[in-house]
Amino acid sequence: MASSASTAAFAAVPTSDPADNQPITTKPRRKLTLSDKIEILIDRTSSKLGPILITIAFLLLSLTISCYFTVYIPFHYQWNEGEGFQGNTGYIVTMVWSLYLVWGIVANYYYAVTTSPGSVLDGLAAENVRYLNA
Repeated sequence: MASSASTAAFAAVPTSDPADNQPITTKPRRKLTLSDKIEILIDRTSSKLGPILITIAFLLLSLTISCYFTVYIPFHYQWNEGEGFQGNTGYIVTMVWSLYLVWGIVANYYYAVTTSPGSVLDGLAAENVRYLNA
């Protein structure tokens, strides 16, 4: 009996019907201020400008990497003909280390561009990250 009484006490109240023959009114739109218009302009401009800036950053990164491998490395580490791998250890170590760093930079840039904001735990199951809930 207690449950039927509590159910009746929490009956749904219709809220979409006007009370006492009163018309349903909405709030009038407020007029856009200058700061609102500037904010809308900046939002639209930045959404259009984003892909262009990403492309420019990628081109600058590519240019820097290209200059490093075509100008800096050949100038500072010449390949010594006839000395084999032992005579060119500095060149080989520098090239391997440089390629590793370039791979890290390009992968970091790719993931920074393609990861949505606020999605830090993408790829990780939430149940495997129990220490965050502690």
